Amino acid sequence: MSLLLSLIFAFSSLIGLVPEQNATVIINNCYVYSSPSFESEKILNENGDILVLNKNQEIVVIEEINEFVKINLIDSNIQGYIYKYYISQNSTQTIYPTFNASIRYNATVVYDLSLEPTDVVLQAGERVRIYKGYDDKEEYTQIQFVDENGELIHGFVKTSNLKPDGVSSLLIIGISIIAACVTIILSIIFIKKKKTIKKV
Repeated sequence: MSLLLSLIFAFSSLIGLVPEQNATVIINNCYVYSSPSFESEKILNENGDILVLNKNQEIVVIEEINEFVKINLIDSNIQGYIYKYYISQNSTQTIYPTFNASIRYNATVVYDLSLEPTDVVLQAGERVRIYKGYDDKEEYTQIQFVDENGELIHGFVKTSNLKPDGVSSLLIIGISIIAACVTIILSIIFIKKKKTIKKV
């Protein structure tokens, strides 16, 4: 079973959505954005409130742009962009993005897109996807994960609580030692050159 899930995750990004066909929202509280980015403005409904789509609501796919899909609401002329993994055209399989990291520590708090803490916590070993890159100097990193209801959730965790795939602690220590050695060697060379110049 675990092998099957791994294969699904590995090849899910190759599965596209068909334009001009209906699709179903597969999460609750799904926002629609003005452009293909989580940082763009959220679309408003006819009453001037932020438009929120709910699970099993149907929409029409217009086109796929990178990891977002331009959609049209069936019951109105409202258009906008939804993260493509929040909808599905296949009722027999939910598609997730490829996971590329693990959580290091138990009780890791998930923050919302405004960096406010939520009630959601992740445990050590849980698989997540690092979204928009990884920088160990940043305090927070954007991630995605699948909750106990099978819904794909987007948020932030503290970078120190993440373990990206392919980056082991030994490798990090090794790189740090090499960097320190290079710094020492360059310092010695600089001091020797400085002394030589003074003698001349």
